[in-house]
Amino acid sequence: MRLRLSLVIALFLFSLLVAGCGGSRKNTLNTLIANNYSATVTLVRKTPATNLSAIRVTLTAKNHQPHPSESPRWHWWYCVKVRTAAGKAVTAPVRLLLQIVSGRTPVGGVGLVSLRDGYGRRPWCAAIGGKGNVLDALPRGKQLAFQAVVRVSGVTVKRNWRIIVRAQLLSRQAIGGVRLGTPRAEAVAKLSALFGHPSRADFVNHACAPTYTEIAWKHLYVEFRRGRLSGYRYIQEGWPRTSPGKSQALSNLPRLATSGGISLGSTLATARAAYGHLRAVGTNRWQTPDGLVLYDNATHYPDPPSSRIVEIKTLGACGDF
Repeated sequence: MRLRLSLVIALFLFSLLVAGCGGSRKNTLNTLIANNYSATVTLVRKTPATNLSAIRVTLTAKNHQPHPSESPRWHWWYCVKVRTAAGKAVTAPVRLLLQIVSGRTPVGGVGLVSLRDGYGRRPWCAAIGGKGNVLDALPRGKQLAFQAVVRVSGVTVKRNWRIIVRAQLLSRQAIGGVRLGTPRAEAVAKLSALFGHPSRADFVNHACAPTYTEIAWKHLYVEFRRGRLSGYRYIQEGWPRTSPGKSQALSNLPRLATSGGISLGSTLATARAAYGHLRAVGTNRWQTPDGLVLYDNATHYPDPPSSRIVEIKTLGACGDF
């Protein structure tokens, strides 16, 4: 180092000595000094190569549109595969954080996995599903990402899998794809696959004839007439609305929405914007162009745009409560 510094000083003094002898030699020597100085700085600042090996992380999942379900038979699976840069198994301990993010903000925790013995050649796979799973609380219809954050020996790698959580659709013809007119046993089996076991089964709506029976999946009340699915009500406060102990938190509801994106809690203004026109069919009642009836919670007339939707039902559902 001292030798190089002495050489630089000597060259600088020599350049001063020949400064008056012509600009060409001066420019040449100054360029030489600058290049030598730059090389010296580079050598001084250079750090030794790291011993950490890069890792390769691959994230895959069942699909990009998971739907919430409390059924123990329905799960949304995912797999995380970790390899070294050479494609070999990772022998160092692995920390795996799994979460749902919106942009860079976590909106739902899935799990934290620690693999002390490293990562074998097979991918690590798991699933989300069953009662109280993380999908229940996620916003519907919004661009999100299922994220795997892998950390090995100080190296962190993130991988995202794009998802949009869809609500089960309500229409005048079907509930989540289960069409009106479906035989009772088949309808109950398909709805149970979507929403889990019924919370209340085989009870009678006294406003209707004995030919009608009801089965409830929390706040979804499904109606059967003469052994076939004939209609439904999706009610915020439970049935009947004034009964004590029937109300449940919105987070516990089966997540359902109309084709216009309207669900319980949507405002009347949002519903009007979604459908363009709602036809008044009674007090606090509005019929959509696709044949559903929305009830709002307005307490005076005219119904304020801020009124909330508290019930969605098929037009032909028997009776009121």
